[in-house]
Amino acid sequence: IFAKDLLKLKIFFYVFKRLISLFEPELYSYFNSNSVDVHFFMPPWFITLFLSARQNNKQKEPPVVLLRILDSFLISGWKSLMKVGINALHSYEGELMKLKYEDMLQFLINDLLKFDFFHTSNLNNIERCFVETKIKKRLIKNIENEFIQDAKLNENKNKNN
Repeated sequence: IFAKDLLKLKIFFYVFKRLISLFEPELYSYFNSNSVDVHFFMPPWFITLFLSARQNNKQKEPPVVLLRILDSFLISGWKSLMKVGINALHSYEGELMKLKYEDMLQFLINDLLKFDFFHTSNLNNIERCFVETKIKKRLIKNIENEFIQDAKLNENKNKNN
C-alpha cells in the first residue's frame, strides 16, 4: 500500500470512488457538487481498517463488529472493506445529502465512526453487507486497469508538454 509513490493506495482510493459512483450514484453526484473527494475521508476508514471506530465506542462491549470486519478483510482482502464502506455510506446517505461541505466532512471523518453502524447491535447488517453487496473481483480489476490506463495517458501528456 505505501510503496512506490503510494500507487496501491491511489488505486484503492480510485476504485472506491468508482464503486460509489456505481452503487450510490446520487450520493456520488452530491459529493461532486459539494467538492467532497474520497481522499478526504477514506484514510481514517481504510488505513485503520475501521478500527478507529473502536475508540468512539462508548459501550464496554467487545468490538464484535470490528472483529468481523477484520476477519472478512483477512479472508477476502480489500474488497470486504469496500463493501463495508459502501454500506456505511448507504446507511447514512439521507443524512449526508442534507449536509454541506464542512459538515459533510466532519460527519464522514469523525461522526460516522461514532454511530451505531459499528456497534454490536448492527452485526446482522454487517454480515448481510458481506453477502448482499456484489462487488466482483473482475469489476475491481477493470477499475484498477482503468486507473492505470489513465495514469499512463497523463504521463504521456506530461512528457509531450
